[in-house]
Amino acid sequence: MKPQINDTIVMNAFTIGGKKFSNVPLSEMKLDMAYQRIETNNVIKLTRKWDISKCEMLHVSYRDGYFYIVNGQHRYKAGSANGVTHLPCEISTGLTQKEEVGIFAEQNDNIRRLNTYDIFKANLVREEVTDTIIKSICDKYNVTVKKTGTSASGNLKCLTKARNIINTNGIDCLTWIFDVIQESGWHHQPYAYGSLVVAVLHLAYVNAKNLNKAKIAIVDILSNINFDMLKAEAILEYPNLSIECALKSYIDLKMIMKDVEDISLVKKVS
Repeated sequence: MKPQINDTIVMNAFTIGGKKFSNVPLSEMKLDMAYQRIETNNVIKLTRKWDISKCEMLHVSYRDGYFYIVNGQHRYKAGSANGVTHLPCEISTGLTQKEEVGIFAEQNDNIRRLNTYDIFKANLVREEVTDTIIKSICDKYNVTVKKTGTSASGNLKCLTKARNIINTNGIDCLTWIFDVIQESGWHHQPYAYGSLVVAVLHLAYVNAKNLNKAKIAIVDILSNINFDMLKAEAILEYPNLSIECALKSYIDLKMIMKDVEDISLVKKVS
């Protein structure tokens, strides 16, 4: 295709609100690597999950007879890898390279990325399995799932961790963790459903030889302490470990000590 034919594409483009739109051949698009960048992992991900119906419009700048991609370089690469010949574009004309760079650099200024909770709400509407399970468990235990202050009580603050737990260890694991929190009287404690507490209890679940015995022991430990005190004692006992490892090691230590006490008690009784 010759540049003069590209002139025809621009001339025949739909104009809406002063902007031009048209299907543009990928063969006539160019990447100006003076300011563009290609993230290979992004391209691989888009290529594997390619769905033309979900491909948003590219933004191209028509200069020197070609369509220079300002926004959409990864979609361009993924579409090409999937045998796509044309993609819908917004076409800017009369831009200099410097003006293209300005648009490229500022393209995210007016975009608010979806946060974890936005995605969670959307997943519930489309009945995505993992998040639907999490919502069901949270409802059962009267736990909320919403973006709120980090110290708010009764609110799950580690959705990503909860998803990982469901996908790797199943419903029983998250249920066990919530049981421990509630039976310990921690439901209304700040951070009880935060990433630290949930991660430590997840490790306890995975490593437990007897889940019921482990639950009873941990509930007994947590019932007599609050989160701030637990964290302080763990750091004091294991100052060289990360906070998560220190908490896990401290709880393990307390469980071992409890086992020793129980054994001693049995011996005295017998």
